[in-house]
Amino acid sequence: MKNLNRLPFKDESDPIFRLPDSTEVMESDSLLWQGWHAFTAGQWPGWVRPTILQSWQRSQALNIDPGTFSYISPSPQELATILEQNAEMIQVARSIMENLLAYNPDGHINLTDAEGVTLYYCGADLTPVGSILREDVLGTNCTARCLIEQRLVYVLSGENWKLDLRNRHRQCAAAPVRDKDGKLTGVLTLTATPDNFNTHTLGTVQAAAETIGQQLLLRHLLAEQQSILETLNEGVIVCDRYGSIKTLNRYARQIFCDIDPDAGSVDALLCPQDVSLLTLPFCNDRELLFMPGGREPVSCLVSLMPAPDGGRVLSLRENQRIRAITRRVMGVSASYTFDMIRGHSLPMQQAIQKARASSRTDSTVLLTGESGTGKELFAQAIHNASPRHQEPFVALNCGALPRDLVQSELFGYVDGAFTGSRRGGSAGKFELADGGTLFLDEIGEMPLEAQTSLLRVIQEGEVVRIGAARPLKVNVRIIAATHCNLSDAVEKGAFRRDLYYRLNVVSLTVPPLRERREDIP
Repeated sequence: MKNLNRLPFKDESDPIFRLPDSTEVMESDSLLWQGWHAFTAGQWPGWVRPTILQSWQRSQALNIDPGTFSYISPSPQELATILEQNAEMIQVARSIMENLLAYNPDGHINLTDAEGVTLYYCGADLTPVGSILREDVLGTNCTARCLIEQRLVYVLSGENWKLDLRNRHRQCAAAPVRDKDGKLTGVLTLTATPDNFNTHTLGTVQAAAETIGQQLLLRHLLAEQQSILETLNEGVIVCDRYGSIKTLNRYARQIFCDIDPDAGSVDALLCPQDVSLLTLPFCNDRELLFMPGGREPVSCLVSLMPAPDGGRVLSLRENQRIRAITRRVMGVSASYTFDMIRGHSLPMQQAIQKARASSRTDSTVLLTGESGTGKELFAQAIHNASPRHQEPFVALNCGALPRDLVQSELFGYVDGAFTGSRRGGSAGKFELADGGTLFLDEIGEMPLEAQTSLLRVIQEGEVVRIGAARPLKVNVRIIAATHCNLSDAVEKGAFRRDLYYRLNVVSLTVPPLRERREDIP
């Protein structure tokens, strides 16, 4: 026991807190084993952290058997309800967790609700969806500690109550996810090998959990803002029971090029293919195309409400303006510039020079390189150095989506396009990126049917939402990235040859760090 004082068994709140380094892991595990055996024998091992000892006490008082191990889950019906209730948090957390996993490829990242029920995981298959990780079920573990203490915590492998968890030789860090009111709504837990677990890991987990909470808050604020927009209404037209325009406000005049209120029927403003506004049921946010005099068709979100005299009140908002507001609020932008890309080696400088040159054009760019080399950093830097830098930068990981969702994410869909579609439809990434840059990461994972649609958009400059009858013009610069050899995929029939040539106008390879050792400090 002579080395007890130098080992870092400190609580997370301790000013001199640190984690065991790689040379101390085996020794700390051994001491924790001794501490656990001493505790189960009725002693009080002073070198074990007080918070862990308190948790061991509770686990022992609950008669939780440390020698047996199995995950307990709610019934299928209860689990389905829990997943539905937390669908928004799962959706927000999924990409954040997958990005976190990129820095811990051999790890496991787990999201639970406030009751410790596993909602989603990625990485090593350690905790299936539905697994309950509360202390009263599994005894001392990292997720359980966070649920109880509601703060950033860590648990070393030897601090777990269950022998199965101890024998995995994995370290864990967990941070609370909070809702818009600051209440705990879930826990994000990262499990990693000792080699990939350090003090920075805790900060990364904390940041990821806070990001999830911030995104949930943002969604709530966007929902509130949407309600305010629907109440204020940017354009208002009032017509009588025969469809004749009675009044319209200045926002509507701007949309319709200062149209005269005596112009006639409101239906005359609609594109010929659309239904009559007089027979359309009362609705909110229905997408319709209007034909102002001397201008191209304008897509608007329309809300129809009854007027006292049997007429109708139309509230209008231009889709393009709505998307611009959404992009600005959601921060659809690129943050990295070429000055922020570190590396003075010749391969890196050559890559940066070529990327700078490509930023001055509108040509499509294909970024290749191994995972983790910084392809998205280059994509953002190219965008920020281009004439489109004030326009949106939208990213989509083609490999992170189920095959049947790729097209709806890319191209959007109209109301009722398919079962489960959002009411009122949804804009795709191309529409959100209109005027700016669309970054398609892991393009080699895109299904063939989506490749065909993508090729058509590149060729025609038009996108058709799923279920829509007419195309929408889009002006988007595409930057694609892959860690695969696309030319091999073309030869194997897994990637369209014509799309490959369309994307590979400018080809840029990001060198891995092992090929530029002089960049290592």
